[in-house]
Amino acid sequence: MLPTSSELLVRLSHELRTPLTTIIGLSEMMEGQAEDEAGYAQRIRTNGVNLLRLIEDILKLARLTGDEFVLDIAAISVDEVLETAERTHGGTIARAGQRLVVGKAPDCPPALEADAELLQLALRCIIENAIKFAVRGTIWLRAERSDDGGVSLAVQDEGPGVPGDRAELIFDDFRQGDERIDREHHGAGLGLALARRALGAMRGRLDLLPSVRGACFSLELPAPVGTRKPPA
Repeated sequence: MLPTSSELLVRLSHELRTPLTTIIGLSEMMEGQAEDEAGYAQRIRTNGVNLLRLIEDILKLARLTGDEFVLDIAAISVDEVLETAERTHGGTIARAGQRLVVGKAPDCPPALEADAELLQLALRCIIENAIKFAVRGTIWLRAERSDDGGVSLAVQDEGPGVPGDRAELIFDDFRQGDERIDREHHGAGLGLALARRALGAMRGRLDLLPSVRGACFSLELPAPVGTRKPPA
C-alpha cells in the first residue's frame, strides 16, 4: 500500500534532518578558524538551522494532520506559561534590538487547559512572527479573560500589520501577508498555519484581532472547570 502524504512528509523530514544536523555541527567547529572562514561557517550554520526548523515545522504539521497524534491536555498555570515564554524568547527578542513586555489582567483565570508542548509551539510561532516584523519595536504578551471565561494570550507587535484582504489567508499553509518574490521578510509561511492547527487541536482558537498599530494575535484556550470567571 502506498504511504499517505503525511507519512511521506514524516519520512522525508527524518531523512533530511540527519545530514542537516551534521552540517550544522561541522559549521560550528569551523567558526573557531580564521575570520573569513568563521564568517562563512556562521552563514552556513544560520541557514542550516533555519532549514532544520522548517523541516521540524513540516513534521509537526504532518503529525497534527494525522490521526495518530496524541494530546496530553492538562491544567497549566497562566503564570507558568508567561514565565516560560519570557525565559524562552526574552534573550532572542533583546538580541534583535526589541523589547518584550509581559503582563496579566487582574480578572484572568489562574490556569488554562492545554498540551504544554503544543502551547509553547504555538506561542513560539506567533512570537517569532512578531520578532520578524516588529523591527526594533516592542512586543507585548498579555494574558486576559476571554469572552467565554477562558484565557486569551494576546501577542501584539509594532510591525506593519496585516492587510485586511489577507487577514484569513495568512493562516493557510505556505501563505504570507506579503507574497512578492522580492519581499523584505522571508519564510515558508508555515508558522501561523501551524499555530492555528495546534490551537484547534486543543479546543482553542487563534485569531487576528483588529489593531490600530502592528498585528495582534489572540490565542484562546479554555480554563479548567471551576476556575472560569463569568463576564463582569
